[in-house]
Amino acid sequence: MKKKESLLVFIMGIITVAVIFMGFTYNKNRKEELLNNNNYETQSQSDSFNERKKETEEKKKAEFLGAFEENRNANTVADFMQYVAYNKQNTTVSFYGNIETDTAWAVQTMEVIAQERSIKDLETHFVPAESFEIEEKVDLLTESNPDIVFFTIPNKEDDYVDVEDAAIEVFRTYDSIKEALPESLIVVLTPTPIVEINEADEEVAIHQMYVDEIVEVASENKVALFNLHNDVLEKASAADTSVTTFYNEENQLSETGIQTIKDIFISHVKEATVDTSKAYHATGNKMDAESIVPEEESSSEEVIEEESFEEEIIEEEIVEEESIEEPIEWVEPESEEPVWEEPVYEEPESTWTPPASSTRPPASSSTPNPPASSESESKEESVEPEPEPEQESKPETEQESKPESSPPIIESLPDVPKNPYE
Repeated sequence: MKKKESLLVFIMGIITVAVIFMGFTYNKNRKEELLNNNNYETQSQSDSFNERKKETEEKKKAEFLGAFEENRNANTVADFMQYVAYNKQNTTVSFYGNIETDTAWAVQTMEVIAQERSIKDLETHFVPAESFEIEEKVDLLTESNPDIVFFTIPNKEDDYVDVEDAAIEVFRTYDSIKEALPESLIVVLTPTPIVEINEADEEVAIHQMYVDEIVEVASENKVALFNLHNDVLEKASAADTSVTTFYNEENQLSETGIQTIKDIFISHVKEATVDTSKAYHATGNKMDAESIVPEEESSSEEVIEEESFEEEIIEEEIVEEESIEEPIEWVEPESEEPVWEEPVYEEPESTWTPPASSTRPPASSSTPNPPASSESESKEESVEPEPEPEQESKPETEQESKPESSPPIIESLPDVPKNPYE
């Protein structure tokens, strides 16, 4: 009896342990099943959320691209950066000209725009260039193939250069950049005021005229331009302070100056509208940009004129050299003094003729003698004729008008008796 009871108790214990083990196993499997169901639902929800987010982004992207394409003539630079990022998945920006590498206000502005516009891959490059090499370093700018170029123009350092000529040089560099990077959006930045320039009133006036000329030419040719120079001056005037407060003792931008220029630059990038029709087009329908400074015809004409002028100079030099080869010795002419020669006096013939008669006149009467009287002869001898100059010849009219030597004066002749036979 006891053996049967012990066996039953043992069997009941085994059954109880098995039931408990099976219960734990079932419970574990059930929990795993429930967990799997929950994970599936969670994953499904996350997948649907990502899909909805992606669909929303695609819709937003399509709306943005459509609106951007419809209004290419008036978009902000930030919109263009996002437009490039949507189509290329990355955006490259370069600062060129009168700017130092890693300028604080430029770097901070690009970081703000990239964060606000969700541009994940944004590259920023700097290509500093002095005023005398501003056009020569364009090749370095093209190496990064930027989508946007912020061209910071140089200050007008040479006072002898005319304001208009300096502006022409700036936009000639602009044309070179546009020719090298036809799909890039080029934005001109006027230089920030400099402390040394603001110390002299005359230089301030010339520099302001230079900035105003740049702004005028850019406006006439629809060039994107941010006038940082005048905006900084307006900020200083509104705060009733001097520009020098934006610089430290080393003439570098202070923290206040960096923050001021950064705020101005960000507002331009986000709010100022520019013409983007001549920059990158995803569809390829880009408008061709025209040169602001046409110089091909004028330059060719100048070259032709210079060549002709040089040829004339060379010919003149050759003629002068040939003429100089045989020098002519100058001989002083001998001075010829007029020599007076005594004139030969010829006694004029007498025009008197005696009257004809058939008979000889009476012997008492002497034959009249026509020679001139002694007094007249003495007068004529006493008068010395003036010598005629040999060097000058009198005109024929004077020689013709000069009367010949007058006949000698004949005194009264004796009375001649009349011929009774006449």
